[in-house]
Amino acid sequence: MVSERSQDRSGPILTQAAALLMERLRQELVPSVLHAEDALQLAYPGAESDFRLGVNLYDLEAIHTHGSPAMVWLDESTRRLPDLVLALHFLLFSNRKAPFHSMEPADEMLLLDAAARAVHSMGPLSIPTQETEAHLTFEPLTLSEKQTFWQAVGQPFQPALYLTLAPVILPDTRLIYTPPVRSITVTTTRKESV
Repeated sequence: MVSERSQDRSGPILTQAAALLMERLRQELVPSVLHAEDALQLAYPGAESDFRLGVNLYDLEAIHTHGSPAMVWLDESTRRLPDLVLALHFLLFSNRKAPFHSMEPADEMLLLDAAARAVHSMGPLSIPTQETEAHLTFEPLTLSEKQTFWQAVGQPFQPALYLTLAPVILPDTRLIYTPPVRSITVTTTRKESV
């Protein structure tokens, strides 16, 4: 099993966050509920693939908790523009289009029950490129918002888990070089009084 800290630090941050979520879910659900690791996949609702529980990043939003963040000083002459702090919104859903009609209503309830328990007991996720741990929480959407979501993806409404992972920090790569002031020369002249 791969630990969270040993993962590649150079990959895209969103990919790292999704991979950590998938790893944690697999630890909880395979083999007790899902019999194979590939039964849990990153997927779109309505995908006709061979998986039983899908994870979909359906939205992301910037988090501004205390106004505009400050620039980060790397040394006395170099600053990096502020990091972007995101909340990632994930959907966990059963694949009703699993091959051979292998997803029955009881199977769907069992999967969602096990996934809800796994998320509820899940500790923080340590994304390798950030110091702050990210926390996974249930997103309190209304029934109307959920129905709108399913209509937007062109699928019939179905029960699912709506989750938020935050904070996820995207470091800015733009650097600003400001040469330090080494000396100041001031020239003055004495004004004669009249």
